Amino acid sequence: MIGIAGIIQNYLSNNDNVYVDLMPAAPSECICIYDVAGRSPDFTFDGIKFRKPSIQVVVRSYTYDNGYSTLQDVIENIENLEGTTQDGYQFLVVEQTSDVFSWDFADEKNRTYKCFAVNFNFEIVKTI
Repeated sequence: MIGIAGIIQNYLSNNDNVYVDLMPAAPSECICIYDVAGRSPDFTFDGIKFRKPSIQVVVRSYTYDNGYSTLQDVIENIENLEGTTQDGYQFLVVEQTSDVFSWDFADEKNRTYKCFAVNFNFEIVKTI
């Protein structure tokens, strides 16, 4: 079974270097999507389950401008999921739940990178 982060990874497949739940040491510039605690699901009287998962998207880059721009593109793409069906799930609600936040990261060779992150909540229902 593919998790919500994996569905988003597949959806963003036109972007190179997109990973799920573990940001590798290389490449230096990449995107990682993490499954994070969502909200409790809702059930209808006829047994349909409305899941409410959440993700965090992290972008690592050499420069502030490139990293921030990449994350803005990712945000726009994820927002466009609302009303679509991906990998057997209909995305009913796509909600950005945080503004962009950033921090610096130094690797084992003391190279400094800029990291940016944003969080999303979803409401989805399985279609198949």
